[in-house]
Amino acid sequence: MIHAVDVAESQVGVAERTGKNDGIPAERYMRGDALAWCAGFVLWCNESSDDPPLAADVPTYYRLRSVASFVDWAKDRGRFFARGTQVPQRNDIVFFGDTASDVGVKGNHVGIVTKVEAGRIHTVEGNTSNKVARRSYVTSDRTIMGFCRWGAGPMPR
Repeated sequence: MIHAVDVAESQVGVAERTGKNDGIPAERYMRGDALAWCAGFVLWCNESSDDPPLAADVPTYYRLRSVASFVDWAKDRGRFFARGTQVPQRNDIVFFGDTASDVGVKGNHVGIVTKVEAGRIHTVEGNTSNKVARRSYVTSDRTIMGFCRWGAGPMPR
C-alpha cells in the first residue's frame, strides 16, 4: 500500500520555476492555478496514494486548498487533534498557524508527518522555500496547531 507520505517523499526537491507559485507545483499540485500550493500538495499526495480519499468531489478539493478551510474540514469530521493531545504518526497531516500562534488560530501552512522521534516531528511540506522539502520541529513548537489523521471514521482516543 502506498501512503500519501510515500508520495510526498518522492516529490522532495520539486521547485517553483520563478518563485511565484508557478512551474511544476502549479501544474501538478494546483491543477494549473498559480496560487499558494502547500494544501494542494497534500491533496495531490492523497489522490496519488492508496489512502482513503479526502476530497472525492471537485468542490471539496478546491475548498480544501485553503489551509483554514482544510482545518475546519478536519475539525468538522472529528479528524483534528491539537498539538500535545496525541502523539502524531507517520502519514498524519500537520497544520501550522502564524508564528507563535496557538491552537485556536486558523491555519496558514500544512505538511505531512514522516516520523516522530527524539522529541521532534519530521515532515515533508510543499511550498516551503518555494519547493517540496523536509523540515523538522520540536514537538512543542507553538507554530504547530495540530494534526489530521486520514480515514472516514472518528480517530481513536
